[in-house]
Amino acid sequence: VRGAAGLVKSTLNIGIASEVAQRGRMSICSECEHKVDDKCNVCGCWLSHKTRLTTESCPAGKWGAEKTANA
Repeated sequence: VRGAAGLVKSTLNIGIASEVAQRGRMSICSECEHKVDDKCNVCGCWLSHKTRLTTESCPAGKWGAEKTANA
């Protein structure tokens, strides 16, 4: 998550990805070699927050930002 702003957005439910995207991302992360507990060892983000936000993507290229109608 890109700093404190991303954590705040996730906590306040701003820019939240679809449930399908969130589940898919977390499924990919759960099997990733870079995951330790709830953190990504590549970017240092908390996955429970990072996977919720539409604008976030995997730093290892395993999943991308969610496409929106405005994008």
